[in-house]
Amino acid sequence: MSTLFVNGALAEDRWVSIEGDQPVPEGEDVLVSMPYFEQNRHALLTRNAGRLGVYLEAESR
Repeated sequence: MSTLFVNGALAEDRWVSIEGDQPVPEGEDVLVSMPYFEQNRHALLTRNAGRLGVYLEAESR
């Protein structure tokens, strides 16, 4: 995990970046690309725990 600087203090980054065909860890906060989200939408939205973040590449619209 990375360390972030948030509101003037160090904080642990608990988000897990998922790439390629990696499985999504249950109960973790995950960050995925829009293409990954589109391919795995149902599984991501029906997880029981953990937050979901979706990022767009600069060339995405």
